[in-house]
Amino acid sequence: MPLAGVGTAVAALVVALFVVIAPAGASALTSTQIVSASVSPATISYPGPETVTVSGILETTGPAPEPLAGQQVLLSYTIGLGQYASTVETGSGGRFSGQVTLPAPAAIIAGFSATDGYASTSATVGVHPAQVYPAKIELDPINPGPIWSYRAITGTLLMQLPSGSWVPSPYALMEPTGTLFFTDANGRFSIPAEVIPGNPVTVTSESGFAWSGTATVGPFYMPLKPEPTWFCGPVGPDIPVSPVADVGFGIHVCYETASGGTINYSGLARLYFQPASGGSWRFMASTRTAADGSAHVTVSGYLPTRQLAAGRWKWVAPGSAQFAGSTSQPFAVVITVPTRIDEVNIRRRGRREYLDGRLGYLKHGGPIARARILVERRAGRHWRRAAILRTSDGGTFGYLLRGRPHGRYRAVYSGGHLPGAQAQYGSFERAVSGSVLFR
Repeated sequence: MPLAGVGTAVAALVVALFVVIAPAGASALTSTQIVSASVSPATISYPGPETVTVSGILETTGPAPEPLAGQQVLLSYTIGLGQYASTVETGSGGRFSGQVTLPAPAAIIAGFSATDGYASTSATVGVHPAQVYPAKIELDPINPGPIWSYRAITGTLLMQLPSGSWVPSPYALMEPTGTLFFTDANGRFSIPAEVIPGNPVTVTSESGFAWSGTATVGPFYMPLKPEPTWFCGPVGPDIPVSPVADVGFGIHVCYETASGGTINYSGLARLYFQPASGGSWRFMASTRTAADGSAHVTVSGYLPTRQLAAGRWKWVAPGSAQFAGSTSQPFAVVITVPTRIDEVNIRRRGRREYLDGRLGYLKHGGPIARARILVERRAGRHWRRAAILRTSDGGTFGYLLRGRPHGRYRAVYSGGHLPGAQAQYGSFERAVSGSVLFR
């Protein structure tokens, strides 16, 4: 009985069961064919097994076919993931006949391999179920997994006999999302599936070469755990950025469910800082997001070592049994550092008088080294430039008063970039000292 009425996927599978590799010079081989292929009986009843007889004629093609006697024909079939075969020999008139014992309905291939100058050929006959019973799929609990991992979908395909009882359906074809799997002799199946949020999975049993009919479970989503988090809002400082003494950061954190939904994350988040010169990340602050997934922290722009927090920042949502950890992309904060000029006074050193002072951060008093200081002298209603100096490594400066130096003086810092690798991350503000009088 020729193969007919089988789904496209099953038919493609049957064709792939018999592969013949032709020898060199195959173009010169005589074409062959198997005709009158049949199987008896053409149906098999549950629970099987049953022995069937496969027969046919092997001959050449063309207007005057010639039978091929004394040739080997391979009878093969596939049950589940196992393949079985036996060989028969053609007799007079090219006829062959052989018996195959089937534990379940199957497609049987009669195949002839290229030999003695003849090309290979094959024919397929199908042994179908005598009865097709209602089916249902019972899934086992699926172990949740992290995103993009694979988890097994296991279960049992059952069919209902006329008595009303449900029994396993053996060697049935299962088709989840276009991939073919089979149940075993006990109706059990195991199908790998990737955990992709928002990607529904459907498990279907196919009729055709099975005693059970079509059954479907789904669509459903693969269970996801831990659920992935990410920073779903703008990541960076408050706008406008406050002076470095207080830098504010607001965040919004979300997580994704198995169905692909976005939910506000309520949990721990940590803020880290990396100096402009590089090196390890330093913990700066922690917070817990509210029910709406948002949080806000304010941190000092000065490190405990009195260095500036000029560099890169990032947020981290630490992992847990429920949530997968995530890290934001590092981001820069362009800071403005308030400054001050203090300790300004006229001091005598030896026989000379100096205008001394010191330039530093407004807070903590850290020094600003190698900065340009303008010394100004009062002239009537205006301030006139008297000298341009550079601060020392400790932020100090000293101006030698020459000639007739009597009058009122002050020091001015015009601001500038942060030093070294920190230059791209901010600048110093302008500062003017108080005036001093030299009599």
